[in-house]
Amino acid sequence: MQKFKDKALGDVAELTQFETTLKKSIGNKFEEIKENLEEKLKVNRSDSWLNLIFPIQSQCEEFLGRKIDEIEENIRNNKYSKIVDVKSDMQSLKENFMKYAPQSREKEKIFSVAYDKMIVNAADYITRNTENAIQMQTKYAFIF
Repeated sequence: MQKFKDKALGDVAELTQFETTLKKSIGNKFEEIKENLEEKLKVNRSDSWLNLIFPIQSQCEEFLGRKIDEIEENIRNNKYSKIVDVKSDMQSLKENFMKYAPQSREKEKIFSVAYDKMIVNAADYITRNTENAIQMQTKYAFIF
């Protein structure tokens, strides 16, 4: 806009009025394009733009999320006593994920990130439970 002002000829008041009109028309055109795009994509305002850009990735993460929630619940309910058991369930999850989740070039990476996070959390939880059990045993061993 500054370059236009520098090169423009005419009254400053007319130039300011033209600038205001131009800004309004650009803003209106932007809103019109935005509304058309949202209508075409049938997007709610609460939807994430990332889900529009990367729908396959979000579907893969959603697929994993439900299954990982089940494994996390099993961990919290002490159904795993060893990290090997968690790894076994994660391996079967990987097989199902690779077979049934939407196809994506990022599929392996998405699973790898989820796998690493799950194993670290499971190991931490199992270790803390084992430490607590050992402390309880030592505490009660001295009582008797």
